[in-house]
Amino acid sequence: GREALPPSTLPRLYAEDETARLRGLKAEVTPTVLAPAEIKVVLVFDKPNQTATIEDIIGIRKGATHHLLWTLARKHLEANGQGLDPFDYPATSAQKLTDVLGYAEEGNVRQQVKRSRSELIRKFESAGLDADIGSSIIENVPGHGYRLNPDLVDVRVKLAP
Repeated sequence: GREALPPSTLPRLYAEDETARLRGLKAEVTPTVLAPAEIKVVLVFDKPNQTATIEDIIGIRKGATHHLLWTLARKHLEANGQGLDPFDYPATSAQKLTDVLGYAEEGNVRQQVKRSRSELIRKFESAGLDADIGSSIIENVPGHGYRLNPDLVDVRVKLAP
């Protein structure tokens, strides 16, 4: 004959559940798969005041971090306006950033990206927000350069006071 499955084991519980379902004692339940919540950080550039805010909580004043973020945001906005898939948003090469930001060499760009990420992490922590999000705003695309993370950042520009 058949041996009984040990009590409280997954196979036993499954067998009991299936037996009850087949006998009509238990309604069939369709599992619900939840998609992961999309997290978008709203980054607003205030052109007249040359500042930026993240989620209306974190302020970024005119300076090196603002300049880097604005430079990356322009490419982000251009790609968004073209209707590109976020995966296809272009990155800006370290060489191009060296020229645009006025640095002497690409190593300065890497240092500025690192400083900007650290600043964003500190600001996110101070605001009681997830520091990992702050560190993920600027994305490194190996072999291509840097960009704002298109899956995370929603860029807006305020033109008038």
